[in-house]
Amino acid sequence: MLKAFQKRERLKKVVFVFILVLTVVGMVVYLIPGFTGFGTDPTISGVVAEVEGEEIQAFELQQTMLQFGQQNRIPAEMMEFYRTRILEDMLLERATLRAAERLGLRVSEAEVVERLRRVPDLFPDGKFVGREAYEDIVYARFQMTAAEFERRFRNGILQEKLRNLVTDSVAVYPEEVRKAFVESSEKLVVDYAMVETSALRAEIRPTDEALQTYFQTNQARYQVPEKRAGRFIAFNEILIGLGIAIPEADVQRYYQTNQNDFRVEERVQASHILLRADPARTAEIKKKAEDLLTRLKGGADFAAVARENSEDPGSAAKGGDLGWIVRGQTVPEFETAAFSLAPGSLSGLVETSFGIHILKVAAHEQARLRPLEEGRAEIELALRRERVQAIIPQKAEEAAAALRNAPNDAQAIAARVGGRAENFGPLTLQDPIPGVGGSGQLGQEIFSLEKDVVGRPIPIQTGTVVPLVTEVLPAHPGTFEEVKDRVRSEYVEEQARERASAKATQLAEALGKQERKDLKRAAQALGLAVKTSDPVTRATPVPSVGNLTEFDPALFTKAAGDVAGPFPTPSGHIVLQIASRQAPKEEDFAGLQPTLEQRILDDKKDQAFAIFQDNLRSTLEARGDLVIYQDVLSRVGQAIPGEHPPYPHSHPPGF
Repeated sequence: MLKAFQKRERLKKVVFVFILVLTVVGMVVYLIPGFTGFGTDPTISGVVAEVEGEEIQAFELQQTMLQFGQQNRIPAEMMEFYRTRILEDMLLERATLRAAERLGLRVSEAEVVERLRRVPDLFPDGKFVGREAYEDIVYARFQMTAAEFERRFRNGILQEKLRNLVTDSVAVYPEEVRKAFVESSEKLVVDYAMVETSALRAEIRPTDEALQTYFQTNQARYQVPEKRAGRFIAFNEILIGLGIAIPEADVQRYYQTNQNDFRVEERVQASHILLRADPARTAEIKKKAEDLLTRLKGGADFAAVARENSEDPGSAAKGGDLGWIVRGQTVPEFETAAFSLAPGSLSGLVETSFGIHILKVAAHEQARLRPLEEGRAEIELALRRERVQAIIPQKAEEAAAALRNAPNDAQAIAARVGGRAENFGPLTLQDPIPGVGGSGQLGQEIFSLEKDVVGRPIPIQTGTVVPLVTEVLPAHPGTFEEVKDRVRSEYVEEQARERASAKATQLAEALGKQERKDLKRAAQALGLAVKTSDPVTRATPVPSVGNLTEFDPALFTKAAGDVAGPFPTPSGHIVLQIASRQAPKEEDFAGLQPTLEQRILDDKKDQAFAIFQDNLRSTLEARGDLVIYQDVLSRVGQAIPGEHPPYPHSHPPGF
């Protein structure tokens, strides 16, 4: 909840570059670093597509796919399925930029600089951070040079101008706002009976004969994937670090060099109780807040009152505890109250855009420089980690070389170099590796190796692993004994869902025969419980059920007493009856109208620009100005290891 209190200016500091600079470029998700195991293959070359004479090289597509996979943590073997989509977006971006230029739209260097000046990270207190710091920020955040960043920045502004031009005539009409108000505000209360699949599984006790028949019928489903077995030598950062002594002189030097890291801002340790704002219940909420404040002043335990009454899900369970907060971290009203309270004291009622708060401050610390002894443990940890990260690659390379010469001596090699030797497998690519856990990069390495081949040292969460594959078991159709457990599980699940569907259908048929529909009476006759939902809108899910419109988009047009279903759900089948309808409150319309108008306008502009882009693509394709070379495209997207090369510094424009 603390994050929700953050001021808009602070939020911009974190996401401004992502939103302003890159969303309009079209593929922002490609630009944030991470690791998946997919990499670029320099052997795949050639032109993969052309748009208005501009070529897109296979290497460019691979690089964009790599960035996309890193941001979204997509397994390397799945990247092939995103290949065409990513190329389409690259083509659309370039076609859109060409269209903007033909219309005479331009972006001056002054505009780029002016936009960059809005990024607090680059201009803290209005002053440029300096060339090297700027380049470091860009590379750390986007894994690209400053020059490439500025090119994309400029293109983003250009596309923004084109979008504004295309959508300038889009308007919102009163009837659209009225319809959106009704659809977002009207509520239903439903009675519902759920036939749970889980409740029926225990009833199903299949014989081996039934399972054999089910297996034979669905045999194509039961393929045993390729498996690998082998051994590895692992290096644990913590264990290796324990054997490293840190000289006192190094600790002193680190402290003197990094004193800014040990400065503590003024901060308070605060707890709060939040009653969320609701324009329809303002007086009621304020009265409740006043009553709670009276209880607290009378000696009631703050933590207990917070657990019972606070509507902040992030802190209520912790007795309202927000931990330490610093200036600039919360909305102004909250900050003013928190930093003006003496330790141990209560605030009055503090109103913010989130609702009404009651604060309690446990401690208040002024800004200070932490002494060396207070920071000694973290300094030693940082220095030890630095040394470990230098030592482990050397040890891993030494182990890999020794293992290639003596693959059966893993235990002796591990003991000599300070590692740990373990056997693994047979495992599929998706299986976690015992003693290591899930590691996509390590799994990719293991499944790229031939039998009796030692792999590269692979970093994992706890250190580094050197793998050796000793056995390769090819994929093959599973025998009944190999997949019997899976056959049983799927047979039971299928039978349970069929029974749940049949029972829900029986309930719906029983309701159909009633002159006056009564879900509770019909469900009781079948031994089913009926629950009643809270009032829900189209966007509000019923707990453990979901959004009602996912079952039937017309459900909100039905009258009280109408029955719907059965509908399948992830946990079974459900039958619904409309218990009551709640019309929107007309007095709420004026307050919601501006938000609804803006939302509709944004949606219509998005749709208008998407139509423009679709038409642009179709026109270019019909003229032969947009071509995709499928033979080259089909070779892009292989799951191979790869890393980003180091980027040189470049100078930003206008500074």
